[in-house]
Amino acid sequence: MAWPFLTAAQREARAPEQAPAEPSDVAAPRALDPFAGIIPGYYDTHIERHQAMTVPAFRRAVQVIAGSLGQLKLAQLDSANKNVVPIPFLRQPDPKRTTQVIISQTMEDLCLWGAAYWYNPRWATADGWRFSGSSTPKHKSVERIAPEDVALVRHDGYTIYRYDSKGVQHPVKVPLEAIIMFEAPSGHWLRDGSRTLQTAQLLEDAVRTYAKTPLPQVVIQNAGPRKTPQQVQELLSSYEASRSQRSTAYTGRDLSITSLGFDAQQIALSEARAQVVLDIARMTGVPSLYLSQGIQNSSHSYSNLTQQRLDLWAAMQPFAHAIEQRLSFDDVTGQGYTVAFDMSSFLRVDPMYRADLYAKAITSGWMTVEEVRAFEQLEPTPNAPGPGDPDGGIEGPNRTGTTG
Repeated sequence: MAWPFLTAAQREARAPEQAPAEPSDVAAPRALDPFAGIIPGYYDTHIERHQAMTVPAFRRAVQVIAGSLGQLKLAQLDSANKNVVPIPFLRQPDPKRTTQVIISQTMEDLCLWGAAYWYNPRWATADGWRFSGSSTPKHKSVERIAPEDVALVRHDGYTIYRYDSKGVQHPVKVPLEAIIMFEAPSGHWLRDGSRTLQTAQLLEDAVRTYAKTPLPQVVIQNAGPRKTPQQVQELLSSYEASRSQRSTAYTGRDLSITSLGFDAQQIALSEARAQVVLDIARMTGVPSLYLSQGIQNSSHSYSNLTQQRLDLWAAMQPFAHAIEQRLSFDDVTGQGYTVAFDMSSFLRVDPMYRADLYAKAITSGWMTVEEVRAFEQLEPTPNAPGPGDPDGGIEGPNRTGTTG
């Protein structure tokens, strides 16, 4: 692959395309669709991010997926599937931010949009790459770009928005190698879940309405002498004040009260909100227990709590694989190496379950005590055999000769 920074002629040829325009007081026109050319009509049925995140259950689902994966370490494996010391890029892709933040935000982008982007701002210089003189240079550092700032994706490059010192955005065309793009088929929650999220918003609006006026609409009909507008206002104010203080109101014999509409219990508002939470759980794959909405008439035990944890792990896998497989490309780690999230700490859910599993593994012979201790991140047992030391592991009493 010919790299654009290798020759001055190539760099000069690209300069007019990627140089930002002169600052202006008027913002450049912005494309509405961040995935134009890939997903036609994406914005026909969708919900805005800031609107979707006001739905508590949905926000929780995004945070569970993105936050849980963001806390895990990225491991680098060799061709024999053994851990090696990860490259500095995997330990901190963006020098200005922590790895947990950039991974969590990338996961959130995958959940909401189905795609995420890392941009190498120094792609046009050799200083922005590791092994820049080779045929397969590798990214040295990147920064996350919000999917809303990716204006166009084409086979020959990307058009992204960059901001000047005044905060004015300018479209900039960059080549394919300047962007690390992640794709997750299980994402697109803003599009695929738009109806569910809009329904949740309507129910929240209904709750707010009933919180202000908890009773159905009331019509007071006057069967006696005609009242002046001032008398009507005084009557209504007196009725509202009475109803706010006590559940029973008194009216004269010339007045009759009629209720219109339904109250919250009659329209099953609480049940409808609970159903929306379950729909969000189905859409995102996050177990409803993590959204504070358990299945009706169900109880919680170690058994089903462990199953819920495994279900959450299954929901996280498509997004984890999207990052693992892309970071295993040649422009990041190099041929023969792969990247994987270290899930061992996440899967330690039940001590009794793990103890039973390890006992069976040791009895069957496919794990040793030292392998179990290593998996649980415990120190080796004194005098236990280890690699290169068949007579014992770390130094213990019998190795020093102090006890005979």
